[in-house]
Amino acid sequence: MRKAFIFVCVLIILFACSFLLAQQVVIGSPTSAGVNYHPLNRYYDYAVSEMIYRQSEINQAGRITHIAFDKLGGSSSVSIHNVTVYMKHTWSNSFSTTVWSTTGFTLVWSGSFPNSASGYQEIELTTPFVYENAQNLDILIVRDYQPYTVEAPYYRNTTTSPYYRTRCTAQQGSLPTALNGTAQRPNIRLTFTPEIQVPPLPATNPFPADTQLDVPINTTLYWSPADSADGYKVYLSTQNPPLELVSTEPDADYNPPFDFDKNTQYYWQVVPYNEAGDAVNCPVWSFISYEPTPLPPENVSLTVDGIDLILSWDPVTHDTDGFNIAPPYYFVYRNDYPYGVFADFEYLGYTALTTYRLTGIGPDELNMFYYIRARLVLP
Repeated sequence: MRKAFIFVCVLIILFACSFLLAQQVVIGSPTSAGVNYHPLNRYYDYAVSEMIYRQSEINQAGRITHIAFDKLGGSSSVSIHNVTVYMKHTWSNSFSTTVWSTTGFTLVWSGSFPNSASGYQEIELTTPFVYENAQNLDILIVRDYQPYTVEAPYYRNTTTSPYYRTRCTAQQGSLPTALNGTAQRPNIRLTFTPEIQVPPLPATNPFPADTQLDVPINTTLYWSPADSADGYKVYLSTQNPPLELVSTEPDADYNPPFDFDKNTQYYWQVVPYNEAGDAVNCPVWSFISYEPTPLPPENVSLTVDGIDLILSWDPVTHDTDGFNIAPPYYFVYRNDYPYGVFADFEYLGYTALTTYRLTGIGPDELNMFYYIRARLVLP
């Protein structure tokens, strides 16, 4: 008895999961006596059919993953070859022209359409179509060459009179270029399957690289985006593992609002997340910070321009260890004595250029000593 009860519970759970995962919309009367060879007319070598199904008939947004047409008869059970299915949204309520085109459509499936015994013949779209439930749905079916058969299958249709919501033509020799309108529209079954979301994979390709040395103290951290991530939790600390959540970022970068301490080892971890949860097994990376010391600017000169004083100097391109550096900022100071404690110098400002203009100077300011200092970060 207990085993039977467990078995019944499992069946109920499976049924409930199936119901939650997929929902079907059937359009057209299941008892309609209307039949026709379209949308897959095998009575001729070539066929094209196009149908409009209204938003009010579908009344559901989501991913269309399967479509099926209701076969009523026809003794042929040979698969229908060279079929291509297209879909698009449309504001049109019916067809007013005869010329068809694939412009604006999304190719959702191509292959051999099933043609077994009577009942719904279903295909699974290779490219699910995301239906937004505001416009109508336009389905175009192009069947390229396959020798005709007089035992062609025929499908249940429901009238849309007085509106021509179907246009179709089948012929010998080549694909038709013009289609004939009709109020007999094939019944259809649409299957909506929600995308099952799982947590994203861990982030990869960190910058700075793991265990990198000599990382500038004002570095922005980067990584490669993780598929399906809604955002990233950034952990950063001098302890391993880093337990301090310092930021939640929408994009794959983090620019700390502070400079790293000099000559310090940092550990950091990026955890991508989405509605399904956080990524697991995210690696911890590390780097050692470093602030290069730029060389002093050379060839400093003073030029008087009216009542302005212009200081200029050569750009600094290397640090004291001889390595190339990014263009630095230049900080300008002055004092009335060339020596002494640097903290006693008057700070005038900074620039990213190699010139600095003092405006409206007085005579005493010409008798000052000026000092230019290069730094890679702002204070």
